[in-house]
Amino acid sequence: MPNSLFPSAAGGVVYPATPSLVSPCYFYCPALRLPKLLGKVDELSPGAVVIDLEDSIHPSEKAKARQMLETYDFGPVRARGIPIGLRINSIRLGHGLTDLQMLERLTANGPSIDFVLLPKLRHGAEVEIYRAHLDRLATPLMAVSFVETVDAVTEVDAIASLSDAIHYGQADLSSELYAPNPHYLAEAQARLTAAAAKYRIPAIDTNSFEIEDMSVVEAQSRASRGVGFTGKAAIHPSHVPIINKVFRTRPETLADCHATIEDYETQGCGFKIYGDRVVAPPFVAKARLVLDLHERPTRPLTPGTRRGGPRS
Repeated sequence: MPNSLFPSAAGGVVYPATPSLVSPCYFYCPALRLPKLLGKVDELSPGAVVIDLEDSIHPSEKAKARQMLETYDFGPVRARGIPIGLRINSIRLGHGLTDLQMLERLTANGPSIDFVLLPKLRHGAEVEIYRAHLDRLATPLMAVSFVETVDAVTEVDAIASLSDAIHYGQADLSSELYAPNPHYLAEAQARLTAAAAKYRIPAIDTNSFEIEDMSVVEAQSRASRGVGFTGKAAIHPSHVPIINKVFRTRPETLADCHATIEDYETQGCGFKIYGDRVVAPPFVAKARLVLDLHERPTRPLTPGTRRGGPRS
């Protein structure tokens, strides 16, 4: 993505263009395994990398993991053009507050990570608190909000309006239920993907815990794409090529979207069929939605604002 500048809506803050959050696969790496990250990136070619300070790090080792993060050279990974995220701990816990303090040091000397994943959210107001901190950092960071609590499912529209992407967490959501009710989980997925589409942000699906039968991982990936997710998390290297295959948007798809819009704007006809393409207002709107997600330069929200619904 070219390096350009985008003035804020308020006319005050200017953000540099940042790597796009749109990715087929988000490969998770526990912070304590950072020394192996570069090799995995070259081997697997994930669309994005997420360094994890939360669930994969035992409380007794979180300080050690933070220290490793602060001394790690992210330059070689960034040179490959791969966006890097960091999942921190919840600010409801002491570890989360310590993570935010570490972010100040981590970003003081220039870009190292591009986005922060916010876990265990319950209300949109929590995202506002996080953003107030992230907006004050020396390097602006994008916010990816987890929807993995019953409260967050109810509040998903408010959460999405303040986020640069939203991420489904089925294991944590199921832990708040007496049983993993498939009807409720399907509703949670539907509400999340609809909110993501409304605000033109990526919808990231939960990871698979299957590590032996890759046909199961592929079936899960196809099912999640079918309900509107734009990408999926991976916690095992064997998942990455499968998720990449299922979620990668082909150039021909984007070319078809451009052609649909161009035909509608130039032919002066409300409804027409061109081969296997239908050109009519609903299909033009869908083409604009796809292109807005995949081709619009990414930038963090202007401080103190919410996303106002579909972008013009």
